[in-house]
Amino acid sequence: MKWLLGTRSQSKAQRQCSMMGVVLLAFALRVYRLDYQSLWRDEADALRFALLPLRELLGTFVQRGWNGPLYFSLLRLWVSTAGRTEFALRFPSLLGGVLAASLTYALGRRVGFYRLAILGSLLVATSPYLVWYSQEAKMYALLTAGVLLSWHLYLRALDQGGRGAWVGYVLVTSLCIYVHLLAVLLIPTQATAFLLQRKRYRQQMRSWLSAMAALTLPYLPLARWQIPLFFSDFETGHPFYTLSQILSILLHSFSLGISPQPTLQLLFPYLQRWTGLFPHEGLIVTLFLSLTALLLYRDRESLQVMLCWLLLPPVIVYLISLGMPMFNARYLIWIAPALLLLSGMGLIVVRQQSRLLFILCLIALLIVDAGALWVQSHSPIKSDFRSAAAYVRDRRQPTEPILFLIPYIRHTFEYYYGPADPWAGGPYTNAGMSLEEVGQYLREATDGAQSLWLVMSEPGMWDERGLLWQWLESSGHRTDDTLLARVRVTRYVLRD
Repeated sequence: MKWLLGTRSQSKAQRQCSMMGVVLLAFALRVYRLDYQSLWRDEADALRFALLPLRELLGTFVQRGWNGPLYFSLLRLWVSTAGRTEFALRFPSLLGGVLAASLTYALGRRVGFYRLAILGSLLVATSPYLVWYSQEAKMYALLTAGVLLSWHLYLRALDQGGRGAWVGYVLVTSLCIYVHLLAVLLIPTQATAFLLQRKRYRQQMRSWLSAMAALTLPYLPLARWQIPLFFSDFETGHPFYTLSQILSILLHSFSLGISPQPTLQLLFPYLQRWTGLFPHEGLIVTLFLSLTALLLYRDRESLQVMLCWLLLPPVIVYLISLGMPMFNARYLIWIAPALLLLSGMGLIVVRQQSRLLFILCLIALLIVDAGALWVQSHSPIKSDFRSAAAYVRDRRQPTEPILFLIPYIRHTFEYYYGPADPWAGGPYTNAGMSLEEVGQYLREATDGAQSLWLVMSEPGMWDERGLLWQWLESSGHRTDDTLLARVRVTRYVLRD
């Protein structure tokens, strides 16, 4: 624990070894069972988009509705060398997660000192939420690393000036916008942080204004379709959340990870008997440390930066959602390091008062993280299309059609199964289709087949009344049926 306490006797080499230990820990937690979870539809989409014809892929940079074209372009280059296995598809995200831990250390040194840097990077390295998305073939881990680098360059440019730092900041921030659309919220967030400290950075005003003006140029192709879309009747499919709900969801996600299970009880079944410690205690510790930092952390300017970074993006998302709901916790994953650095600030304040309390708080956070990480790496949580494909492959006759509900999951299923011919998409009944119309649709779609396979996942998006299931149950009988993680596979023999 001495390396976390950061004694004055520590040499530069010892501190570098400590940082390397955190980086290796970040790598180990992310590479462990990297391909354990099955790909889900968003990951299969990432591969499909990456393999689009090159001209079509490049066109997505200015095409309406596309999110993450830069990530898909980078993934295209990666899979051309590394292949298309689950491990290969997810490895760039792993690298992004490890880089995020390293950049948290660098940013912590810039806004604080060694103790904040090492504590912040340790909490990022062990964060169940950040580990989860470092094991997913999507852009979120790379986005988090990019935002951390943007903040580092931004604060360096404000502190030291220099054309290179400002150009680097504009370039990295612009790239973040093309990794994920909501990264554009980074610009007003950083602008607010500057305005709060404008007296300190008065000499950089001209350079700052130039950088802000330069950042508008890469965003213009996106603004061209985003702004009209906001004033249209376009439906995003996301539910509306109040601001308090948004903040609560983010706090739970960043503190406890994605698993809703009582992770500590699963990992240490006897811990409850002796201490009553559950994962919500980790949430309480996070809140306690954050409040402690708000009240007692001495560097108020660094605290302002963390609060702008942590709070402004959710507030802006809420305001946008008043007209067009668009909140999802993973879209704002890039603010998670702000909460973890804020917790690090709280730990530093606690350490100044009591080393024992500091150790207890840190151990509590790490135990909660360990429990959540165990569940994430040993429980099937994502839609298990890998097992679904294997189940169908072992039992299906080649002429039996496969019916997909929702139809879009076919792409993920075929990643494991190969071409699923003949196949049909389940009918979209949420617009008011009747049970009789469902029957007519299925007879036509299956071309009078005597038996068929139903692969069903997230059916409420397409058939919230369950009409497809009702018709199949009344018009046939099940001969095979298995329920997997978020996927159900059933074989029906239909009556004449």
